[in-house]
Formats: sequence, structure tokens, C-alpha cells
Amino acid sequence: MYTAKIVFVGPTNCGKTTLIERYVHDKYFEMDKKCLPTIGIDFYVKTIQTNAVKFKFQMWDTAGNNHLGKPEPNALYKDAHIICLCFDTSSKKSFRDLQPYLEELNKIKPKASLYLLGLKCDLAPFDGLEKTIQNFQKENESFKYCRTSIIDLQTIKDLFGSILEDFTNMIYENTEKYPISIESNETAKCCPVDENSKCCTIL
Repeated sequence: MYTAKIVFVGPTNCGKTTLIERYVHDKYFEMDKKCLPTIGIDFYVKTIQTNAVKFKFQMWDTAGNNHLGKPEPNALYKDAHIICLCFDTSSKKSFRDLQPYLEELNKIKPKASLYLLGLKCDLAPFDGLEKTIQNFQKENESFKYCRTSIIDLQTIKDLFGSILEDFTNMIYENTEKYPISIESNETAKCCPVDENSKCCTIL
């Protein structure tokens, strides 16, 4: 079994916990029953079977506020395979609040696949969202941009299908660290990904 450490960071109330809950437990929070803010770190685990190979996603759901016990960056990002920088696509402030996290990542330079996650994409986007994302990716070319909505489960399946594909590529590229072989005829996708989907894009 291969274990992937996936870290979710971003401002409070951007939707990190609701995204993970929807994926792991298929739990849907109605607007009048909002998820409580995370304190420190919450951990979630989901096991995925792809033919003869098992993958375990170890998801780190972090607090968005410093006073709620935001973890020390070096420890948080250590040995991470995937890092997801999350914001609420309906809130321009939520995107602006990504700056401290981006500065942390630029300073630490973790060896991980980087995602910019636009959450709550079923809501009306803030003015200038598309241009904002284009400018972000010009300055941060290593980030893959994905949009998700807990209402549209397919966007979540597409996201984690992309994450699994990235993690599988890491295994192929580092056989010393991951000695168990994966046969070439085995697929590494937990779900079919719609080629026309715009959930994960590089603009």
C-alpha cells in the first residue's frame, strides 16, 4: 500500500473541511448547518483500490486562523506529496488571504505537487476571478488550478483522480523510495475523468 500525505491550507471558512468530508464520508453540510472551524489539524484517511494496488490518502485539514492553532510550516509540509492551497471563489478576500501561505511555500520550497483549489464554485464568483487566476499562474507556474463544489460530486472525483495520478507518477519516478512495482497495465485513477471537465486546468 502506498500512502500519500495531502495537506490542505487556506483561510478560515473557505471550505476545506466540507470538501474533505464530502469526499471521505460523502457528508454534505447544508448552508444552515455550517461545519465548525478546524482547531489545529484534523486528519482524514481514505483507502483507494486500483486493480491490485492500494493507495491511502492521509489528508491534513489545517486551521485557517493563527489563533486556532495553525501548525508550524516546516513540520506541516515535511514529506508532503500534495499541497492544496484553498480559497473561496465567491470571496476576493479569501483569495487575498492566500498570500501568507504562498510566502511560506516559496520560502520552504517543498518537494510536492502544488494545487490551487477554488472551492464553492457553485456560488457566483467574485469579480475578476478568471483574470486573477491567470495572473496567479503566470507568477506561480508550478500550481495546477482546480475548481470544486460539494454540490457537484464529479468535480471532487475529478480533483482526487488528478491527485492520485500525480502521486502515481511520483512512484514511477522514484522506485528507490517506492520499491513495490506497479504493472504497466494497471490504471491509477480512482474514477473516470471527463476530458471535457474544467475542474483541473492549467490556464
